Amino acid sequence: MYEVWQWRKNLNTRGLSMAEPSALNKKGVVKFICLYLVVIGVMEVFLGLHYFQRYVDLNGIYSSFTAWISAELLSFVGLNVSSSGALVHLPGRTLRIAFGCNGLEAVVIYGAAVLAYPSSWLYRLKGLIYGLVCLQVINVLRIVGLGIAAVEIPQWFEYIHYYVAQGLMIAIALGIFVLWLKGTTRAP
Repeated sequence: MYEVWQWRKNLNTRGLSMAEPSALNKKGVVKFICLYLVVIGVMEVFLGLHYFQRYVDLNGIYSSFTAWISAELLSFVGLNVSSSGALVHLPGRTLRIAFGCNGLEAVVIYGAAVLAYPSSWLYRLKGLIYGLVCLQVINVLRIVGLGIAAVEIPQWFEYIHYYVAQGLMIAIALGIFVLWLKGTTRAP
C-alpha cells in the first residue's frame, strides 16, 4: 500500500494527476498502438514508394553512407576493402547494404515508437537524436562484424547474417526504446 501512495505522490510532484490519461491505462495503450502503426505506415510509405524516391531516395543515401563508413572501419581493422554505392567489396565476397541491413528498419521501428509515445516534444526530439545515433553506430559495428565473418568464417556468414544479426538490431531498437521510456518517468 505504501508503494501505491508513493507512486501517486511522485506523479503529483511531477505535475501529473491520477485523473490525467497516461500510457499506463488501457485507453493510452490503444492510442499508442494506433499512433505507432500510423507513424510506421507513413514512414514505410515515404521510404518505399518510387514516387518519393524520384525526389529523395533516403534509403539509397542511408545505405551508401552505411556502406562507406563500414568499409572505412573494415579497412581500419586491416581488411582490403572498398565501397561503391551500397556495396562493400571484401576479399572473395561483396556485401550489398539493403533496407533490412542498413539499420533504417530499426530506426523506423524506434522512431515510430518514440513519436507515438505521449511525452514532451523536446524529450521526443532528444530521444530521436540519441537513439538514432546509437542505432547507427551499433548497426555499423554489426556490419563490420559481418564483414569480418564473411572473410574469416565464410561458412557461418549466412547463419550469422540471417539468424543473429537481423534480429539483434530489432532487439537493440526495442532495448533503446525501453531505456528511453525509463527516462520519460524522470523527464519534466
